[in-house]
Amino acid sequence: MKATLIWTMLLFTLSLSIRLPHTVAEVPSDQVLPEGAKACLGESRLGRGEVHEIAYSPDGTLLAVANWIGIRLYDTETFQEPVVLAGNQGEGYSVAFSPDGKTVAGCVWDVVFLWDVATGTQKWTFTGDRYVIHSLTFSPDGKTIAGSDKYEVRLWDVATGTLKQTFTGHTRLIYSVAFSPDGTTLASGSLDRNVFLWDVATGTQKETLKHHDEVHSVAFSSDGTTLVSGGNDRNMFLWDVATGTLKRTLENTGYVFNVSFSPDGKSLASASGNEVRLWDVATWTRIETFTGHTKLVSSVAFSPDGTTLASGSYDNTVLLWDLTHYLTPKPAYPAWDVNEDGHVNILDLVLVGQNIGGSIATVPRADVNGDGSINILDLVLVAGHFGE
Repeated sequence: MKATLIWTMLLFTLSLSIRLPHTVAEVPSDQVLPEGAKACLGESRLGRGEVHEIAYSPDGTLLAVANWIGIRLYDTETFQEPVVLAGNQGEGYSVAFSPDGKTVAGCVWDVVFLWDVATGTQKWTFTGDRYVIHSLTFSPDGKTIAGSDKYEVRLWDVATGTLKQTFTGHTRLIYSVAFSPDGTTLASGSLDRNVFLWDVATGTQKETLKHHDEVHSVAFSSDGTTLVSGGNDRNMFLWDVATGTLKRTLENTGYVFNVSFSPDGKSLASASGNEVRLWDVATWTRIETFTGHTKLVSSVAFSPDGTTLASGSYDNTVLLWDLTHYLTPKPAYPAWDVNEDGHVNILDLVLVGQNIGGSIATVPRADVNGDGSINILDLVLVAGHFGE
């Protein structure tokens, strides 16, 4: 017990001056990639245009980019000269692939274009209400495409190009729409500070999820039970879809402009200011923060195999982040190896000491004994295994 008290005193002395190391990513350029990035589609290839949205094809062979000069498709093996789908019609705002990967949709101002992926030929054109369409999404069965048209959500029939339904109720621009995995519910996020959940079959509004500020992005979890939304609140909000109740809030440092779940549903990515953040869905803790964009990150998208995370930005670049490190199973570390580096040492004591009385959500492993709080008992447990 004497040794424990000595270590405890030492900890509080050192915790005043010691801080755990962190990494600083480098600014992207033609020669240097940010830490964690494996490729950059820079200004020359993207045509010096702000990137509004990106999307992977279901088979992962193509990356679609909607930016200031239109819609383009890149081969993900070479990223050489892209297929230009809309290069002179105007500014591209949103892009989406059909579930079977045979069709790609893109909106340029107030017009939605549908192209055949194999041939690049135009299939249909849907016209909105003379206002920018900010978001597009296909229904899970691929038969319907939804778009945010000013204050309304419009649903078109993919086969015929006819307007099927119009959902009204928002009072300001709708920035994001998303279908639930089973296709029965549609979520819409608006600058009116609300997220609406719509019954697709009837067109009736089922729930209203209220924010404190403008909403920019919505996404359903893979099982459809949770909806994540983000915007100018600078946080992400996790909602219970069945009840409409708020389950959790995840803190971010900047406006959350886009959110996306990984294909396996185990990870969540957020575009937060100039950063890209990766979250663990099981614990809702932050896994990593990727830095390197010099302006607002507007879109994030996982590759279908989950090994790459793409981020598009107003700095005219798309960065591709390598996620293979985070997919590799980690060894089972004992609870008292708090930072999971294979050694129980002063860094573990510092990590607990700096978070005593704090939130478990911030550093879950600092609650060493799992009693729901970070306190002196956790310090004692780490000190008892010191040097192992």
